[in-house]
Amino acid sequence: NPIIGNDVWIGNDVVLKGGIAIGDGAVIAANSVVTKDVPPYAIVAGVPAKIIRFRFDSNVIDELLRIKWWNYNYSDLPDNNKCDDINYFVEEMNRLISNGNIQERDYKKFNLSEVFRGL
Repeated sequence: NPIIGNDVWIGNDVVLKGGIAIGDGAVIAANSVVTKDVPPYAIVAGVPAKIIRFRFDSNVIDELLRIKWWNYNYSDLPDNNKCDDINYFVEEMNRLISNGNIQERDYKKFNLSEVFRGL
């Protein structure tokens, strides 16, 4: 079974080869066939899928992977009206974390294969 990270966007009619890993923040275009691991925050497309580009520069990607913003309650995240600016988001998350104004949550992980088998 593929392993799908956090904050991953998968388009319609995508085929994922078993045993691959889709990194956090990756985007897979519709109708793609993914046969290899996809790095975090990569945008891939095609048959077979290839990296088109990365969503952010390497420094921002490293910060997002370190922060793991998806482990926090959505309502505690920085102001959504300004979050189109990724640098603002990273700076605010770092500030909230360092000041102790935001706490990680322990979200339950689940296996989609098991979920679908139960349908």
